[in-house]
Amino acid sequence: SDRAHLHNNVGDVVHVHSDKATWGDLWEDLRFHPQEKVTYYLSGQTAEDLSQTVIQPYDRLLLLVGDNTDIEQKYETVPDKQEVIQVEAMTEGC
Repeated sequence: SDRAHLHNNVGDVVHVHSDKATWGDLWEDLRFHPQEKVTYYLSGQTAEDLSQTVIQPYDRLLLLVGDNTDIEQKYETVPDKQEVIQVEAMTEGC
């Protein structure tokens, strides 16, 4: 996508090309259209449908499909700002 995609195909770091890019832009790039319940945990808070939410620098998002437990524990596996900065330093292929 020209708005949002995975950075250098790193599966857990989003690269944004527009300050108006939404999570929905990323879903389209990934062809992500789940048929089950989706739970979003954005920057430490549960959230509803994020498709129209603008991606903010260093947002941390955990996206779970289906029924899930231990959401906060799983959220701890999401890269933090320092990890994202390291990936950003990699040569970009887009």
